[in-house]
Amino acid sequence: MQMLNEHAEALSRREITERAVTDNWTELFAAFLGAHTDARADIEELATAAPSRTTIGSQNNYSSGVFIGNNHYGEINISTRNDR
Repeated sequence: MQMLNEHAEALSRREITERAVTDNWTELFAAFLGAHTDARADIEELATAAPSRTTIGSQNNYSSGVFIGNNHYGEINISTRNDR
């Protein structure tokens, strides 16, 4: 679970590519299947149940407002990556 969380965080910060994560997990599952051939049906089920695209994002609050249930109460300043 730790590696999954690390990859999710790295993707959200754009420190790793989706391709690199896919390649890494493909290698891990292949190695697992080499040692546990009886798990093939479970791995194949994971592959078919996986969404075709997952969006991972992050949200930071640097204002005096408070976020409650994804709603913001207070002041907020929004900038895009192009504003840097």
